[in-house]
Amino acid sequence: MSPTLNTLEQLSSSSLRWGMLDTYGSGYQLFRASTSMEYQNMEKSMEKVLQGNYAFISWKTYFRNLIARDYTERNGETQVHIAREDFFPGGFGWAFPKGSPYRTKFDQLFQRLIESGLIDKWMSDLIQLSASKKRDRTGSENGTQSDRNGPQAFTIYHLQGVFFITVGGFGLAAVTFLIETTICKFNNN
Repeated sequence: MSPTLNTLEQLSSSSLRWGMLDTYGSGYQLFRASTSMEYQNMEKSMEKVLQGNYAFISWKTYFRNLIARDYTERNGETQVHIAREDFFPGGFGWAFPKGSPYRTKFDQLFQRLIESGLIDKWMSDLIQLSASKKRDRTGSENGTQSDRNGPQAFTIYHLQGVFFITVGGFGLAAVTFLIETTICKFNNN
């Protein structure tokens, strides 16, 4: 089993071989001078990662989706680790005509969405949706849904019935209390 690494410095000082997709994008430009880099397709690279002694570099969002969809068990367990360091942060951009009055408003809106954590939450929701659709599709293609019978990660979704019953009980208790206080007031008068 290979060690868990979280930084580029740890990777460079380890004995792991490493690689990335040969895409000629900005990630490729960052590492193109490296002599220890291997350029391969995704399937071969992920096979090497699972065998150990190999690290694969790609976009973190892409990895989160790929691992959740293809390399995570129904109970949430995975054999793949994503490093914590963001050494090459990516983003997105919007093209506006020069002098557009909307640019400032869009910048402010997106900054508020990022700071509030909504972008991360929406991304996590999309990744979970992609993973569950893949599991459902795989289960129906095989004609079996045996994964659903195994252990599952416990989420707030599983507890929503309990919350509804609790809120209903509090509501019923409040109505009963109001009725009792009203009856007491009329009996004392």
